Amino acid sequence: MPALKPTAEDALLIQHILDTITIALHHKQLKIGITDVTKSIFNGSAELVILAADAYPPHLVRNLSVVAENHGIPHVFLPSKIAMGNACHLNNRAVIAVSITANLASPLHPRIRALLQEVERLAREQHR
Repeated sequence: MPALKPTAEDALLIQHILDTITIALHHKQLKIGITDVTKSIFNGSAELVILAADAYPPHLVRNLSVVAENHGIPHVFLPSKIAMGNACHLNNRAVIAVSITANLASPLHPRIRALLQEVERLAREQHR
C-alpha cells in the first residue's frame, strides 16, 4: 500500500494542526466527516483538508485526498483519528476527515495562512 502523503510527523506541527482544528471549530469554520468535507471541497469553501492516516478502510481518505488535490485544495494527513476527534471535542471518537473553511474576515485567517505554508513545505519535502 502506498504511503499517504503529506503526513505530519513532527510533534509540534501535529499539535499546531490539532490546535487549529479546535480553534476553527469555535469559529464555526470546520466541517467534520467525509460527507461534509466532500461538500466543502466541491462548493469551494474548503481552505485546508486534514485526514487521518489511520483511517480504515484507507481508500476513504485516499480518495478524498485525490479529490482535494484535483480541486487545488491543500491536504495533510495526521497519524491519529482519535486525536482528530478529541480536537473536534468528540472525546475518544474517531474523526477521519475535517476541512477548515475560508473566511477572510476571521481572526483565524493568519493562522490558517501560516499552516498552509507549513503543509505546502511538508508536501514539497515528502515529494522528493
